[in-house]
Amino acid sequence: MTVALDLGSSEFRSLRNTESQLLARRIEAIYTVVSDSPQQRQQLLAANIPFLKSACQLIVPGSSARAVSELQRTPIVPIIDGGGIPVDDPIGRQVLAGLITSLLPNVSGRGNLTPCYATLPTETTTESPTGDFIDRVL
Repeated sequence: MTVALDLGSSEFRSLRNTESQLLARRIEAIYTVVSDSPQQRQQLLAANIPFLKSACQLIVPGSSARAVSELQRTPIVPIIDGGGIPVDDPIGRQVLAGLITSLLPNVSGRGNLTPCYATLPTETTTESPTGDFIDRVL
């Protein structure tokens, strides 16, 4: 199996070649943050909206962020802004790592490494802070 990962500024895409099929996935490279409360969690779970937990906040990544942003009147935050992820954005880094992980296949065991080829956002090099972070996630 081989995986291609495209980390664009507006969406992340993956293409995976398994033994019998070609699988494509994509997710918007955005998130929104809402306050954490039992009621808020219950609403997100009832609507089947995925979220991440961070301190006293819930982070809604991907396309679900648009709907939640409209209802909660919270800003939509791009994960990659100006060619990279801000060094001082721990939430953005957490979301970036989560989205990349969601696009990759599960690890199939020790010693069975899956080749992964990635394109980085514009003006990002493997030596840049964004490139280095993505390399560590992969």
